Amino acid sequence: MAQDYQEFVDKFKPKKTTDDCYTPPIIYSTVLAWVEKEYGVDRAQVIRPFKPNGDYQSEDYAGRVVVDNPPFSCLAAIVDWYNERNVKYFLFAPSLTALEYSHRTGVCCVFTNSRIVYENGANVRTAFLTNMDDCMARSACDLSRELDKANKQVEKEKAYGRTQNRKGTVAKYSYPDELVTSTRLANLAAKGGEFKLKRGHFVRRLDAQKPIKKSIFGAGLLISTKDAQKLKAEEVRAKEARIKELKLSKLKAQGMHLQGDVIHLELSEREQEIINNL
Repeated sequence: MAQDYQEFVDKFKPKKTTDDCYTPPIIYSTVLAWVEKEYGVDRAQVIRPFKPNGDYQSEDYAGRVVVDNPPFSCLAAIVDWYNERNVKYFLFAPSLTALEYSHRTGVCCVFTNSRIVYENGANVRTAFLTNMDDCMARSACDLSRELDKANKQVEKEKAYGRTQNRKGTVAKYSYPDELVTSTRLANLAAKGGEFKLKRGHFVRRLDAQKPIKKSIFGAGLLISTKDAQKLKAEEVRAKEARIKELKLSKLKAQGMHLQGDVIHLELSEREQEIINNL
């Protein structure tokens, strides 16, 4: 009987959905600290209107800045509502679809390569939307780096909802340099690259994809040849810097360090102990 009663009570408890992505405190603090530094926001002005069963439209936004993780299912309506009322915001967003918002006036897509594990177990590669930037889209390698550090401290739980692609069913495309995708900017952020795009044309597919009825996953932005050259150069620089960083890290772990083209060997603790005892 006790079990039957508990089942009866459980029916009336609110069910968690994919919108219930409660943000771990350390993740939110990391994002807030970056927003303070990057946009000069006073922490005392920040408001978090997205509460369980709350109504964000009833909040008083006078002199306030929204830094929060809204329900992704109605993110477009939220962004439009804030833009119409000139409310400043910095909102969490799913990375793969973030560029969908880039054609909205005043919206900037900020990309990291961070996969955040939320408190309900959802594992989401996360970007951000803001109207406090003068770019359409940008990478943020410093935010990506800090989020990765914070995410390592979050208790690891089994993620759900991850899409599994069957082997041999997904085609890989090589896009022209003049096309920016969310994955491209996220990868750049992961390698420590910075790129800010102020002009672009929103597209869901290239003309070459129409005959095969395919589209750009997460949409994209066509950019000028000049911007494409700058982005490509930054990708090359960031990749080379990352390779060097990993190489130096590996050498250090092996008791060596690089100076110019010369690899200098260092004494191990065991060898140093022998020398100390001589």
